[in-house]
Amino acid sequence: MKDFLKKQIKVSAIAVTVALALPISNANAFGLPDIKVPGLSAESTSSNVNWGDLATTGDSAEKNIYTGTRLLALSSITMAEALGYKQEAAALKAQVEAIAKDGSVSGGFDLGETAEASGSIMEKISGDKEQLGALSKEQKAKVTESMSQYVVGGVKYIEGVKGISNVATKAKDAPMTQMASFAGIIKLAPVAATGAKDFFMKVPDVISMMTAADIAMPDNISEMPGASDF
Repeated sequence: MKDFLKKQIKVSAIAVTVALALPISNANAFGLPDIKVPGLSAESTSSNVNWGDLATTGDSAEKNIYTGTRLLALSSITMAEALGYKQEAAALKAQVEAIAKDGSVSGGFDLGETAEASGSIMEKISGDKEQLGALSKEQKAKVTESMSQYVVGGVKYIEGVKGISNVATKAKDAPMTQMASFAGIIKLAPVAATGAKDFFMKVPDVISMMTAADIAMPDNISEMPGASDF
């Protein structure tokens, strides 16, 4: 059962990142809705769209992206600190401080930079067999707890990416009087999709390394983004 779950999560995580990186028309082949970048889709939206409701949906998706980002980054920081990656943890902390619990951002927060920094930590963990194997029982438990937080953040983030992609695709047809409400959402959509690759591309390798180092998987690991689609 353990090996089956490990294999399922690995395939699922890879599928999510590949789907987000694929040409837009092929994303749904991996169980995800089309990730459409505004301006590239030939699909037209209905003239009876309630632009106020769409803007509210977009705001909600944006909050999901940022609250998910915060949890993903905090998890990465915890794991980095447990493994002694002080420089990497400090760099990511500077970004996380600009995200509030409610998903609002301030200062010079940069989603792309945050995702890249988090992804860099995950990449480093995925190749650090020696450090993972040298962790104490308490440290291993902390990493397990942190991975649970990573799953929660990942679910929230992917939910936001799906939502904002849909809103941004429809918003490209908004009348000029409404376009100001969607400018930020249209700009964020492709950045969030790219960020997903940084957040999740190395997750399968990290899981393999954790398992090899006898680090327990959290109870919610099956909720890892994409797992429910397979």
